[in-house]
Amino acid sequence: MYGQNSQSSSIEQPASNPLRLHSPARPWSGPERRRQTDEAQDDRLNWRFQLLDEIDYGIFVLSAQSKLLYANPVALACLNSMAVLREENGALVTTSLRDTVALGNAVRAASTQGLRRLLQVGATPDRLALAVVPGPQVSGSSGRRVLVMLPRRRLCQPLSTYGFARDHGLSSAESQVLNLLCDGLQPSKIADQHGVAIATVRTQIANIRSKTNTATISELIQRIARLPPICSAL
Repeated sequence: MYGQNSQSSSIEQPASNPLRLHSPARPWSGPERRRQTDEAQDDRLNWRFQLLDEIDYGIFVLSAQSKLLYANPVALACLNSMAVLREENGALVTTSLRDTVALGNAVRAASTQGLRRLLQVGATPDRLALAVVPGPQVSGSSGRRVLVMLPRRRLCQPLSTYGFARDHGLSSAESQVLNLLCDGLQPSKIADQHGVAIATVRTQIANIRSKTNTATISELIQRIARLPPICSAL
């Protein structure tokens, strides 16, 4: 599902080749003791990045110089498909020099000052919001790794919607109707898509509202939109 092109092939993923962030050299502490310290550091880094893989938001990890150190599967998929962002010479850049400079300034501010910023990059209709936030402190350095987070791809995430439907005992047909409602389709469009009468869809919606104890479709969608964003595939 998440293919990689030549632009992102240099980004290492934990599943096949665990990423190891490079820290400044440590003082000599003997071969055995240093090996144990390095292994413990690798273990901590690996499970942190594996946790990022489970979140259905695109997340990049950058250095203070905007070097692309890591991208979770959702970020890789977005990098391969969107026109606004790309990897160039190992760095995360935009198609606009002005936006690339703004992104670099935000990354440095997050790394050195711990500042959080929300950026808008690209031009309409491909304009994209990026959250730039400080990450973990780098051992032996005054700077931090920086997380650049992409917006959610859909208002309601597919696996979260599926879990909600299952927990409330919705039928297969009702679950399909719920997914289409979350995608913004009107009941008449859902009826056309399923090849059924509008009355059938309205009955299904009434059943969904009854089983989930929601008064309106708007309330139903808001409840699902607030669910944690679980990644549906790796």
